Amino acid sequence: MYIGDAEPQLSNVLRAQALCLEKGMSKWDTMWYMATTTDYRDETEIKKGKRGIPGVYIPAFHDELYYEQGEDGNKHPVIKERVRNYAFIKDHVTAGTLADTVEDPDQGIMDDTIIDQFLPETVDRVYIRDLNDDYVHVDQVVSYHDPGMSAGTLLVSRGCNAKCSFCQEGMTWMPYREQSADKAAAALGTLMKETGSLNVLPSAFCASSYTQKKQLMKRTLEDHSDQIKLISQRVDEMAEDENFVMLTGFMGNDTCSLGVEGNSQRVRDMLNKNCTEDELLTATSHLLRAGYKKIKYFMIANIPGETREDVLEVVELATKAAKLRDEIGSTCDIKFSWTPLVIQSFTPMQFCRPTLEKRSLSEVFPQLKELGISFRLGSSSSGKLCIIKKILELKK
Repeated sequence: MYIGDAEPQLSNVLRAQALCLEKGMSKWDTMWYMATTTDYRDETEIKKGKRGIPGVYIPAFHDELYYEQGEDGNKHPVIKERVRNYAFIKDHVTAGTLADTVEDPDQGIMDDTIIDQFLPETVDRVYIRDLNDDYVHVDQVVSYHDPGMSAGTLLVSRGCNAKCSFCQEGMTWMPYREQSADKAAAALGTLMKETGSLNVLPSAFCASSYTQKKQLMKRTLEDHSDQIKLISQRVDEMAEDENFVMLTGFMGNDTCSLGVEGNSQRVRDMLNKNCTEDELLTATSHLLRAGYKKIKYFMIANIPGETREDVLEVVELATKAAKLRDEIGSTCDIKFSWTPLVIQSFTPMQFCRPTLEKRSLSEVFPQLKELGISFRLGSSSSGKLCIIKKILELKK
């Protein structure tokens, strides 16, 4: 298991694996080498007791510490002890690579103190501190017979600075980092030459939060292409600058997804969305005036703590959006798309109990249809979701 960004140490992991394969080492020997070697550490790190390839985590070599809710309603620490039955222990002891104190060499049981001599106490998460120092991969394997096969895609930022309470991306990939507009624009130009793409797609978990997006678009428009694709956007970012929205329409964008998530303002506040209904309607107005043909409101269903009143409040939002569309005279297709919430680890909501009760949207759908608002519920994996829900119900 690798913790953090793959780029800094991926080559070392591959080198270590190749070395172990050349020596004919077993799976356990290979994992032990990756977890304990000092070949990829500098002297300062070794003096601090750092071992193993940075970011490599072998669960079997470490204790697990997690929290369970007790009968008193409080969370108590629980330690799941590491796996100690290593078939390869005798070979290491014989070779002198481990200390000789073994509880039972015939069974391959390793004493805790021996493990601790070789394994690091913790595994550090590895991440790229400055994306400008990272190698940009532009030499890709493509089919040259169709230059319009896809957009030239380039990562311009990593992580997310929004910190929505249900979202794992903003929590696990901290801190938020960006490439400079100059480096990104140059890389996009090279990418277009290498792939034959006629348009470009600045890729990021939240591209609209990229602080240098205007500079990047200016450089790209001037030097490379007038077709810059943007997909999902944050509501507050789109509401803030109408000129930016108009520019995206000029660059060939006619479809936009807005991350609304909550059916009501109360739920949006609970999810830390940091956007108001007024901002949402302002962003919608900007998109309609920019000539967008499709606007999708991305919603989340079955949020813990959501009430029937919260669900019904979405009709008020839809009514105001439809009124805006009709006043502007647009034929834009406005769609509300709901996806059931999947509670993620390492987020503020990780210990929330899944909402198994049905929060029916059936009484909302007829009203949306009357307003000329299309809607969608679930996904192609809705069958699997039903199975998962049923399993959770059986465990209650």
